[in-house]
Amino acid sequence: MAWVFLAALVLAGLFLIGARTVKRRQLGKVLWAAPAPDQRWLAFLWLVVAAMRFADAMTGAGARHQDLAIISMACFLLCAVICYFPPSAFFVHEGGLCVGLLCFSWREISGWSWGPGAASTDLTSLNIAGIDKRGLCLWSTSKWRWFYEPRSGKPIRTRIVRNAELEALLHQYAPNGEVSSVSAY
Repeated sequence: MAWVFLAALVLAGLFLIGARTVKRRQLGKVLWAAPAPDQRWLAFLWLVVAAMRFADAMTGAGARHQDLAIISMACFLLCAVICYFPPSAFFVHEGGLCVGLLCFSWREISGWSWGPGAASTDLTSLNIAGIDKRGLCLWSTSKWRWFYEPRSGKPIRTRIVRNAELEALLHQYAPNGEVSSVSAY
């Protein structure tokens, strides 16, 4: 049973990576990219751990806990995919934009605004300087948006701080999508 679970997770992961790669090529050249944190080494580390768990399962070293080894290997592979495509990875293309694993064409973006940052509510209560940083919030009509925000009325909150060049691109490609930040929340 665990082999079926692992096969389903691996196929789903390969499908997502393949679909993202194809969609990115369809969106055209990259016009703007957020400086992504260097987490590729962490993804490689998760792949090494997953490979060790795979070797354990194949050699029968932990025969009593083989199902657990297979499930943990699938979890390590999922962690590698998440670290390789973090939600903070943000690219603006000629035909749309990509956030983490998701790619949206411009017609799938129904709105955007500069909303409060992801941790602004925590920082407000502590009265820490820098609470006015605002992140880009995106509303999308895509069926895949539930990866980052399961409720359709809520925006996908990115950690992209306000940038003049990015804002100019958003005004150019999605001019009717800007939502006032007061009515957005």
